[in-house]
Amino acid sequence: METERETERTQGTPLPSAEALDEIAQDAQDARHVPAPWEERILALVAWTRTLLDISVLLDLDADATDADVRRAVGEMLVCHAEEARRRTTAEAERDALQARLAELQKPAPCGVCGGTGAPASGKPCICGGVGTEVAEMDGLRLAVYDEAERADKAEARLAAVEQSRDLRQRAVATWATETFGAARMALPERCARFIEEALELVQACGMPRADVGRVVEYVFSRPAGEPAQEVGGVGITLLALCEVAGVSADAAEEAELRRVQAKSVEHFRARHNAKAAAGIAAPVTEETALAAGREGGQSV
Repeated sequence: METERETERTQGTPLPSAEALDEIAQDAQDARHVPAPWEERILALVAWTRTLLDISVLLDLDADATDADVRRAVGEMLVCHAEEARRRTTAEAERDALQARLAELQKPAPCGVCGGTGAPASGKPCICGGVGTEVAEMDGLRLAVYDEAERADKAEARLAAVEQSRDLRQRAVATWATETFGAARMALPERCARFIEEALELVQACGMPRADVGRVVEYVFSRPAGEPAQEVGGVGITLLALCEVAGVSADAAEEAELRRVQAKSVEHFRARHNAKAAAGIAAPVTEETALAAGREGGQSV
């Protein structure tokens, strides 16, 4: 007997149909057939049985499947779901690791100047513009090169304009001197005398003693003569250096002096020149030299 009961418990009984469950539930709710204390128990049992029935349909079990069959099928389903969950977890972990690695590989290299901080230790603005990446650093370098090239072009254009204006200024000075003193006073010896006079006045204004000037003269004339073009360049270079030390703009001073002499009358400069001639350091300007220059008075540059 015990063996038959054990076999019956192991094999179970077939699940009732949905219609049978409806009848049981109806009977449980009918107070004439079921005592009140048992109603809730029976309804709970019916609900549990309906759940097993739904599971049997979900698992595609036969209509005569027992509760043991349902439990076994549910266990197998849970095992399959657990395995699937583990596989998904592993796949998601691998996917997350690959995405993290890809993000690391795609992460831009840091700027070589600021090390990726966007602010160098010097405190000055970084060439990367504060972005901190190597790409931004390269962009900054390209922009700096372009800016420097543009500045160089502008500087070259300004230099060309200055050189052109200096040549124009040189021709203007030659015209003024010829028309003021005559063509005869534009000879090289006369121009050399006037140049050394102005050079001596400059060093005198800067405080150079007369004795030092004499020693420089003795030194220069003790050596072979140079080439005029090279010496002109030397004069220009040393004049610019002197002006830098003295705090004077050579270009501005030269332009201002040209405007000053052009504003004065021809007679003023002829009188000054003839005073130098009387001192024996210049050739005099006569009416004949002025007529030879093609003018009788006034000034035209």
